[in-house]
Parts: sequence; structure tokens; C-alpha cells
Amino acid sequence: MYCLSGIALNHVDDWNPDFILTKQELIIPTDYHVTQIRNKELEVFSKMVGESRPKFVDSPTKDQLKLYYKDASLHLNFSTRKGLYEHIAKRPIFMKLMRFTATVCRDGDGFLIFSGLCLSSLP
Repeated sequence: MYCLSGIALNHVDDWNPDFILTKQELIIPTDYHVTQIRNKELEVFSKMVGESRPKFVDSPTKDQLKLYYKDASLHLNFSTRKGLYEHIAKRPIFMKLMRFTATVCRDGDGFLIFSGLCLSSLP
């Protein structure tokens, strides 16, 4: 466990030990304008990235649209006809190990104990 937490701490600038961020670039197949976007078009964009209906839709500029899903977003730029889909997922095993090694407990004499030695007091 200590080697895993050490790797995570030593490479914190290179990757996130808690989450996996997946990015996918895409090309918008036809010309659109933000004012033309209706539910039908939102469904088409969502299917392009394997998502269902967006939870929220925003237009940050006159030629861009952002669709927000449960753990993802799709940023569409109609001027360049390009899109960027980003999906975030937890690293279940590594995340739990990191929380386990970062647990702080107090023993009977008031000393702080870090790491897996606190297993018996975890909820």
C-alpha cells in the first residue's frame, strides 16, 4: 500500500489517482447554428458519444454549445465543426486504497497512527 500511495504522490502532476478522465474529439457532420438546436439535434449529438439526454445545456458563445451529462460533458464548436467529449470515472480500487492509507487514528496514548494500522477503527 505504501508503494501505491508513494507512486500517486510522486506523480500527482502527471495523473489523478482518484479519477480517470477520458477525452474524445469528434467532427460535427453537418453545419449547425446554435439557434437551430432543438431536442432532435441534442439527441443526435448525445448518441454520437454514447450518452442519453443531457441534464443541462449551455451556450457560452454564439457558436458553441455545451451539453452536460451525469459524469461527462460535450463541448461543441459550430464554427470549427469540432467537438470535445470528456468523461470522468472513479478509480475504484486505487481510490479506496488511497483513502485507507490516509486514514488517521489516535491510539490510547494520543499518538497519531497513519495507514492500514487503523483498519479496525474504520467504519
